[in-house]
Amino acid sequence: MKLKLFENKNQQIFNLQKVFTFSKNKKAFYFTLIVMFCIILLLLLSFQYRKDMTSEGEKARIITANNFVKSIERDASRAVYISGYRTMLAISAYLTTTHNNTKPEPIDGQDGRPTVQMVFADALFNSSLNYSLNYPEAEDFLRGATISNWTGEVNALAVAVNLNTTFDAIDPGEFVVNQTDPWYISLSFPVRYNLTDTISGVSWHRDIKITALIPIVNFEDPLYVLEFGPNCGNRISSNVYTPILRGGFSDPCNLTNITAFFATGGTAGSMYIPSLRAPSYLMRLAGNYTADPYGQGIESLIDTSKLSNCIDNPNLEYSVVDFEFVNEIFGEGNVIGMTKVRLYEDEAENASLYDMNWTCFA
Repeated sequence: MKLKLFENKNQQIFNLQKVFTFSKNKKAFYFTLIVMFCIILLLLLSFQYRKDMTSEGEKARIITANNFVKSIERDASRAVYISGYRTMLAISAYLTTTHNNTKPEPIDGQDGRPTVQMVFADALFNSSLNYSLNYPEAEDFLRGATISNWTGEVNALAVAVNLNTTFDAIDPGEFVVNQTDPWYISLSFPVRYNLTDTISGVSWHRDIKITALIPIVNFEDPLYVLEFGPNCGNRISSNVYTPILRGGFSDPCNLTNITAFFATGGTAGSMYIPSLRAPSYLMRLAGNYTADPYGQGIESLIDTSKLSNCIDNPNLEYSVVDFEFVNEIFGEGNVIGMTKVRLYEDEAENASLYDMNWTCFA
């Protein structure tokens, strides 16, 4: 009996030890599980943080690269404007330079002469007018203003922010010069390039058209130089929007403003007005003095007293409208109150253009 009780006590003690051991192992298991869970959670949070940081970094890089693309295309128009303006300065200098005591030739593409597109392409792509006009002096105006100068500067700026730009070769044959406004020349050509972010690997491919508008105001009027010689140049006045005539509807022949029309700019220039019947600046550069078919013409009135040093005995019977004078169109009457100022009065648009009618002519 005592032996049985002893065995029961031993069994109870064993069972208690077993329970205690199980309980201890169970706590250790849960503790281990909690520790593992915390470690996994920390790893997940760390991974997510790194992922978020990487995503934010990539986002910042993409924004930087995208802004760089926008700045390229804004700057491209400014670069072409600067190059085009310098080209206009070089052309004006060419026109007013004495060429072996002869008048400069028109830029019309005839008889081996270059076209206007060839001249501008020569300037913007070669930084010279040697190939087009045989005028090496133009390099003083054009140095550092080529398209390749601009693309080189873009590439250098891109490298500084870990970007890589690759420009396709620009074909000078795709370069277009035209006139869509009486007072501006339009220069345009396509630009194709790739930009890659060397860090994120994101890339852009762009195919755009660059356009710049170059004002003609304050540049030489080619008509005067081509027809009367480099010593009789005439700059296009900046005061192009000032009304020319009309002292009031009761007096359509008031001469106050037409006198100012001749005086503006003095010997340096004259006032010009837009005119549907006149040649544009580019047509004048080509020696073509007919009406611009696109309505972008301009005209001025010639002060014949300024031509005495350029031509012998200018015919004072011609209309003093510039393109009519060189086309030898007779003025059918003097403007009353003005000496040697004749207009082609029978052409209705002429009289109305200057706010005049037949009563203004002697």
